[in-house]
Amino acid sequence: MKRKILNIFGWLFGIGAFIGGIQKLFSSPLEAVYYLSFGVIIFPPANHLILKTSYAKLIKIVVGLVFIGSLITWVYLEQRPSPEKEMDGYKRSNTNITKQIAKSYCLKNGRCPTSLDELFNSGATGPYEFYRAEDYFYRSIDDGKDCVIGTTLSNGKYYTELCIGDNLANIKYLIDPKAE
Repeated sequence: MKRKILNIFGWLFGIGAFIGGIQKLFSSPLEAVYYLSFGVIIFPPANHLILKTSYAKLIKIVVGLVFIGSLITWVYLEQRPSPEKEMDGYKRSNTNITKQIAKSYCLKNGRCPTSLDELFNSGATGPYEFYRAEDYFYRSIDDGKDCVIGTTLSNGKYYTELCIGDNLANIKYLIDPKAE
């Protein structure tokens, strides 16, 4: 009875794996290889044909390696960050670098710059990767005693930093940097 149930499940899952592999053949070849190798392993007629050959062990090992290799590669490709998330990381990093530059400017001059142009015209530079000025915003707040630097991430949310951050009344600018 147990063998019969396993045989039925082998047929069902094997046919499903073959159909899935054929459907994914042109849209996602790696997934197709995964499904097709899985189908070869568990589909009873395919398994029976493999066992009839003199190279049955070798074929099983190769199919198993293809199955495991495609699974590992597929998982790796799914887990790596998307280009948008990578760009968000660069934007956060650039915002933090600009914050440090603006903070030192504020402490040195006794007031924060009125714009990023004023900050960078003072000779300040930073190690920016993928920096485009239009991706960032800057605002002098609290009569020049502090400033907000931020960017908009790929999900539409703001990532903002207060330059000095001593005055708790300025926290509202972290939530909505363009607030009045």
